Amino acid sequence: MKKIAIIDLGSNSVRMNIYHINEQGGYSLSEQLKEMVRLAKGMGTDLILKKTQIEKTIQTLKFFKSVIEESSVSEAYYFATAALRQAKNQAEVIEQIANEVGIEFDILDGQEEAYLDYLGAINTIEKNRAIIVDVGGASTEIIKVDHRRMSDAISLPMGSVNLSERYKHSRQADKYFATHLDQLSFVHRGYDVIGLGGVIRTLGKIHKAQNKAYLEDLHHYEISNKDALDLIDKMMNMDHKALQRLDGLSSKRVDIIKSGLVPVKHVLQMTGGNLTICAYGIREGFLFKEILFKNAQPVLASALEHSIENICKKYSVSTEHADRVRFFTKKLTEGFQQKLTITENEMKLLDIASRVHYIGMHVNYYNHHIHGMHIMLVERIAGLTSREQFSVAYLIANHRRLDLPVFFDSYKHYIGNEGILRLKRLSIILKIAEQMDKGESGKISDLKVAFNNGTCSITLESSSQVETSIRSVLQYKDLFKKHEKKNLVIIHKGNTYK
Repeated sequence: MKKIAIIDLGSNSVRMNIYHINEQGGYSLSEQLKEMVRLAKGMGTDLILKKTQIEKTIQTLKFFKSVIEESSVSEAYYFATAALRQAKNQAEVIEQIANEVGIEFDILDGQEEAYLDYLGAINTIEKNRAIIVDVGGASTEIIKVDHRRMSDAISLPMGSVNLSERYKHSRQADKYFATHLDQLSFVHRGYDVIGLGGVIRTLGKIHKAQNKAYLEDLHHYEISNKDALDLIDKMMNMDHKALQRLDGLSSKRVDIIKSGLVPVKHVLQMTGGNLTICAYGIREGFLFKEILFKNAQPVLASALEHSIENICKKYSVSTEHADRVRFFTKKLTEGFQQKLTITENEMKLLDIASRVHYIGMHVNYYNHHIHGMHIMLVERIAGLTSREQFSVAYLIANHRRLDLPVFFDSYKHYIGNEGILRLKRLSIILKIAEQMDKGESGKISDLKVAFNNGTCSITLESSSQVETSIRSVLQYKDLFKKHEKKNLVIIHKGNTYK
């Protein structure tokens, strides 16, 4: 196992991510630090970084470096964005940091920053086309995505810090930004918006709090175009004290939030699309480009597929067993399709659950279905909504039993009683599929489902005896009868088992 550190020196904050990468190539975030140093504060039109902000940044970097050294990090990467990119005293500051901290920063130009934003967003959100907006402290990156490829991008030297300092009122900042809209000719109606950066994440937190969406993860959280614009307009009309009372707004952002929302407001107006919050960004983009896929294509064909594969590697899932359970789940789903009217989305959720149903074994065999549920509830699965992820967690919890775990009671109202009942029915498919590979023997090669009057028969293909699997499957015959009103029988080598 190795540890990788990435430090991003931004205009408002210094951020550090430390990742674990295991022997199977599975990676996970193991440490995340942030300090709002406001490096761009006071730059003004002369574009000179101020001594106080430089000193604060250096002290933060010293602390981050000490964490790197104590964490046995094997590789560390450092890059800086708009504040240092724009600063006329860039060379002196870079030299001072190198001398006092022992760190040499690469300065990203606007297009490089936009590309890393794009990778961080498109590889963690399953969208084929969108407009990505990243509002930083001293710049805003706007990227157009078509067919999951970046088709256009621009970096504007306007962010939450410098707009707030330049204009006393956010309405003035709004008018100023509007004079630059001719540079956004590639932004069209009909595109949804993916929002990155602290300002937009804060907007998502406020909306979540106001709508009591406490169970939803911020990543992939969606706000309608109308709701987003209404909330932005409401905040722009608030005074300082009113903003301070908003649940979800950090006191450290109160003075810059209103002007920081100006760029995303204009993009939402131009596109008419909904806003999806992305909790990832430039550091994750760097991880994809320079570490995970350094010598390969860093744009994933499917964010969801990559996320599932990474989870299997992180938790050392037995791929042979998982592949067989996945195969049986698919065959059973196809066989039950007509009777259960299984939707395409339900097929997707069942497929995911079949691949990761064993992740709880990473903790312990005993109650591994419950361990797996907990893991799925806290993992971030790229390409799944919170509701979909809860559903997969429920299926995992019930691949061995049907009674609803007490822990899941708090999610009942979110999924709904009908949704819970539907998941109970779907979980029977996963139960049967897992028992088809009892003992992970791989003895059953295929199966066929048939319905005849009041009976559902599953015919097994196997060259050897599979009594253990048959007996294990039939332990669910009463449950099957209860939910599907059918008798379940197994047929193998001409013999019928009830």
